[in-house]
Amino acid sequence: MKLIKYLLPLIALPGILLFSACTASVDVHAGTDGSAEISYGAVFGNALVEVMKSLSEAGSGPLFDTRSITEQLQKAGIQTAKVSSPSDSALTVSASLAAGSKDPVSAVGFLSGSAHSLTLTLSPEKLSALYTAMPETVQSYIDLFMAPVFGGTVMTAEDYVNLVASVYGQPVGDEVAAAQIRITLYGPAGSGIRKTVTVPLTDILTASKPLVYSVTW
Repeated sequence: MKLIKYLLPLIALPGILLFSACTASVDVHAGTDGSAEISYGAVFGNALVEVMKSLSEAGSGPLFDTRSITEQLQKAGIQTAKVSSPSDSALTVSASLAAGSKDPVSAVGFLSGSAHSLTLTLSPEKLSALYTAMPETVQSYIDLFMAPVFGGTVMTAEDYVNLVASVYGQPVGDEVAAAQIRITLYGPAGSGIRKTVTVPLTDILTASKPLVYSVTW
């Protein structure tokens, strides 16, 4: 299997592979013209890295094939995607989204706003729609982790962690249970405005209603 080589990080973008980073961040910078700059960074726990290695064909090479990931993102319609991985446990993805863009993230409607506001909405409906828009290789990877938010399944965070632990081992379950995602929304350059919230990963992966984060300037 070469699924890891086509990994789409929830990528980045608010939604897709937020999965299982012990430390993760999503930064969204609003432009004055309705555009947005999005960056997703993650540091993965040792147990998850071992699982990903077992599912990949990386051998002694890098776990994340950044060139292949970039190509997959571009094929999905995110033409400005940039990907870096300084180590097997770290991954960063960024993209510029123009106002009115037809890329999957914009089309699904994760981001909305006005001349003086920016809102990020993570909902089961939007995440499921993004999943559907992704290439089959990306969908296959997401399926491995059984996140209920992508399939419309109602499950408590505790039950989800127990499910992950039963399939991939207790160490991975523990990493998922402890994982946090820092979401920061920025006003346009020069505004000095930003708002940061830190959310348990399981709150997103088991969400049954929209999670909405906003900033105004």
